[in-house]
Amino acid sequence: MQEENQTDDDQFAALRSTESNVSSLDGIWRAKRPNGEIELSLNKGEFQWAYDLKDSDESFDGKYEITGDMMLLATEQGSQMVGKVTHHDQDHFTFRLLGANESDPGVNFQRR
Repeated sequence: MQEENQTDDDQFAALRSTESNVSSLDGIWRAKRPNGEIELSLNKGEFQWAYDLKDSDESFDGKYEITGDMMLLATEQGSQMVGKVTHHDQDHFTFRLLGANESDPGVNFQRR
């Protein structure tokens, strides 16, 4: 068990080496998509991502880190999403996956 936790800590080592701004996005966020909704809860480095889409419903949780304009969401199972965060104001931001097609607008979240 301790070895597994060490691996989780290693995932965040690079991000921890620079100043992080995790608390600025703490709260519950919602994004409306043409095919459903996504809800993202962020709280003190922990996250829950739940989506209710026409084709499927699912949720997952884990830890998150923000460094500069990049956010890493990582589950205990090893899945990760890394993307650029663009703040529009204190109640709106866009999350765009790293490596996404340039035409991909990302996910536009609004504070709930």
